[in-house]
Amino acid sequence: MPQYSFFLINHLGEPFEASECSFENDQEACDHAKALAERGYPVEVKSAGARIKLMPLMTWKAEDWLSPAPRYTRAPFAVLRRVAPPIAGRTACLKCNGPVPPQTGAVETRYCEACR
Repeated sequence: MPQYSFFLINHLGEPFEASECSFENDQEACDHAKALAERGYPVEVKSAGARIKLMPLMTWKAEDWLSPAPRYTRAPFAVLRRVAPPIAGRTACLKCNGPVPPQTGAVETRYCEACR
């Protein structure tokens, strides 16, 4: 009869407890692994060093607090760049330092006609 090894797998994917039993075939060994899986850990079944089965298949889902924030709450880096505050009576363009047209109450211009 073939010898089967059963490993309980922790949350890091590492085996932490092992046992060995002999069974007639792989199906009987997998049935025994189902009983071990009831302890709440995945069970890896091996025979002669080769993996026969991993029960249940390990899946991972992030908890709600680990999930990324919705897109509308994250701003792109371009929006976060620092912008110079408006200076009343600006007389020079921000790009070329050329003359800026006079300010009106409705529109504040920071750039000359050529840089716009």
